[in-house]
Amino acid sequence: MAKKRPNIPKNIKESVLKEYHHKCAICGHSDPHIHHIDENPSNNDKDNLLPLCPNCHIQDTHDPTSPPEPQKLQLFRKYKDPLILDSKFHPIYKRTKFLHDEELRKNSRLFRYYVYELLEFIEQFEMGPFYKNKIANYLANVYSRYALKLRNEGMNID
Repeated sequence: MAKKRPNIPKNIKESVLKEYHHKCAICGHSDPHIHHIDENPSNNDKDNLLPLCPNCHIQDTHDPTSPPEPQKLQLFRKYKDPLILDSKFHPIYKRTKFLHDEELRKNSRLFRYYVYELLEFIEQFEMGPFYKNKIANYLANVYSRYALKLRNEGMNID
């Protein structure tokens, strides 16, 4: 059964199109469609909308064999960096998904394992040692703040 598609409010649609200069967010072609990142046609929040030309809309977002992850489209929407959708970015993206797993973040040993694995992967790139240190410092601060929050809430973390 087809999803009911309410119209996107004109002011929101125009705002999204203007933000991307009335071009496809991926390839820059004219006359884009508006894609709902979360594929919910009634969620017309501006941050959930992305202008895509017919080719990018069909090929990249409705490919049943490998649909893009909504979280990756949200990153793209937020930072407007086409490299986020590039296949070369996917291995890094996959290795950072643990950062959003609440249960995993409570397990300090497992969390540290995933951090180590991510940092070892990053280190292999050109400028990897530099970025490895930057990311390690950032993740140490993220985990410390999260651990403190859990302790303040009375939770034990290992």
